[in-house]
Amino acid sequence: MLFDGAPGYRRKAEESRRPTDWASALVQFSGEAIIGVGPGGIVTSWNPAAAKLYGYTNEEILGKSVLLTTPESHIEESRAVLAKVSAGQPVEHLETIRVRKDGTLFPVSLTVAPIFDEDGAIVGAAAIASDLTQLRQGVESAQRLATFLEHSDDAIIGQTLEGIMTSWNPAAQRMYGYDSEEVIGKPIELLAPAERADEMKAVLAEIGTGYPVEHFESVRLRKDGTTFPVSLTISPILNHGVPSGATTIARDMTELAECKAGARPSGVPSRVS
Repeated sequence: MLFDGAPGYRRKAEESRRPTDWASALVQFSGEAIIGVGPGGIVTSWNPAAAKLYGYTNEEILGKSVLLTTPESHIEESRAVLAKVSAGQPVEHLETIRVRKDGTLFPVSLTVAPIFDEDGAIVGAAAIASDLTQLRQGVESAQRLATFLEHSDDAIIGQTLEGIMTSWNPAAQRMYGYDSEEVIGKPIELLAPAERADEMKAVLAEIGTGYPVEHFESVRLRKDGTTFPVSLTISPILNHGVPSGATTIARDMTELAECKAGARPSGVPSRVS
């Protein structure tokens, strides 16, 4: 039997549910699922965060095997963890899979440590489970974003509210002719003709208020000195609702402008006032 502890662990677990000191209060109000495990891998304590994470109430889980929270595919792994902890060795930051009461699976990071009595005997274990769902989703979103930035046909440029460039995708390099090392840390005005400098300052001022500027038609300047028409969408980057930077998406409108010019009948001006 794992953890050769004294009987009556369930009664003691029920008593421990009442926070009588700072340690028990910490467990009770922790945002992490904290689970006490006694002899044979039986659940002896179950804080509110564990109930929220796994879907079981205290009444449903106390006195049951902790393997109830483990999918069949990971049972042997969990038994190995219990065996290791029963030998006095902690298991730290194990990324694995757990199952909720409703049958859904989710990723967790587990830290399981042995509990010793005053004589040094192992009487149980404490497990802390951190839900990795949002973290995994965040990583996946970041990966998708990185792929989008890498393969987008539009130039995507990150910048501070002061107009200092902070990121530069491959399409921006193709469009403007600069390598990222040549522009990161430089002002965004580098990409605009001199007569458009005030225009950029006005756009950044608008972004600083939290409002995007969409489909703004302008002219930009390449490294070789040539100019070309663009359509710009500039969006604020918000940090807790406060603008902290901006993202510019630039689309080269040269081909469209040439098509319009080619389709215009001879002698018809481009604009009629």
